[in-house]
Formats: sequence, structure tokens, C-alpha cells
Amino acid sequence: MAAGTDPITEEVFPADSPYNQPEIIRALFFAINQLEALAQKGNQGLPWSEEEDALLTQRFNEGIKITKLAKLHSRTYGTIKARLIKLELLQK
Repeated sequence: MAAGTDPITEEVFPADSPYNQPEIIRALFFAINQLEALAQKGNQGLPWSEEEDALLTQRFNEGIKITKLAKLHSRTYGTIKARLIKLELLQK
């Protein structure tokens, strides 16, 4: 829609369409940027659940490296390391 076309039919919106108004186009691009930022954030800042702790423990005990664990859990390297210390799986 932000590109001026119907996302389903791929038809170009008429010039007088509300979707061709600058305010609407800016709002759509803003929404896209916000959604992309949320997607990049992953689980950063979210609390840990018991299930995620159990999965982290299992994966760590299987020998998966911290860098890989960070990607799998959508968290930073430092967060994973801190959580492993809290779970007493690593020492400071």
C-alpha cells in the first residue's frame, strides 16, 4: 500500500485515493519502520519464562555455544551469559 498499489490485486491506486495522500503514505512507512524495529529487537528486554530457561539449559548442556544460543533465543550474547550465570550453569 505504501508503494501506491493494492497488496492483494497489485492494482495501482487512483490519484484521488486516500492511499495516495502524503499523510497516509507517511503513516504507512512509519508503521513499517516500527514493525521492523520490533522484529529486530526479538526477545530483548522481555522477562524469561520457565520454558525458555529450561530450553536454554537443555541447549547449553548439549554444548551449543553462547553465540548460537543468543541467536536461537533472540537475545544478546551478554544476556545469555548473564542468564547462564543466574541459572548456575556458568561461573563469573
